[in-house]
Amino acid sequence: MVEAGASPYGVDRALKDYGFAAGLYEMVDAAGLVPDGGEAGARDAGFAAAIAATGRAGRASGGGYYRWPGGRAEEDREVLTLIGSERRGRGVVPRRVTAPEIRARVLAAMANAGAELIETGAARCPSDIDVAMMAGWGFPRWRGGPMQVADAGGLLSLRKELRDHAREGEAVWQPAALFDELIKNGLRFADLNAI
Repeated sequence: MVEAGASPYGVDRALKDYGFAAGLYEMVDAAGLVPDGGEAGARDAGFAAAIAATGRAGRASGGGYYRWPGGRAEEDREVLTLIGSERRGRGVVPRRVTAPEIRARVLAAMANAGAELIETGAARCPSDIDVAMMAGWGFPRWRGGPMQVADAGGLLSLRKELRDHAREGEAVWQPAALFDELIKNGLRFADLNAI
């Protein structure tokens, strides 16, 4: 989304407005940036590497995606300039990315990752993922977690959304096989909690 035209601050605002305790880029700054962009996704890695190359290692160093004077996150125009330069280097013409699009993509990616964790046996059931996301990642409790949100929105429409995003060529958007199985049998993620 940042590559497409959103700012890291817009992404964080969209998530916090949804109810997350912290934004994605605030969390990246808390964990720390590394010069090779290893903590970020494929498209985002160049941004993280460009920022880290300026000596911004994250919150502990006083700056990353944000400036951190006195431990408070402040937006940084220099970071926006670096991101703009990275976009130009990739030949990307930025577009307007809305808060609803940001939230939809983040929630879709979370549900898809959760489905993959269930498929591989890394998670026992969807409710375990929801609890972990609420307890450890600041997912808003009153929303129930990403798997409950996926059920509420409908798995058929979520699978379609994932397939549409998968055309962009990134593996993160390829729908987990579990979607096909649940849809075929008229089930939701919640039905797996009783197993």
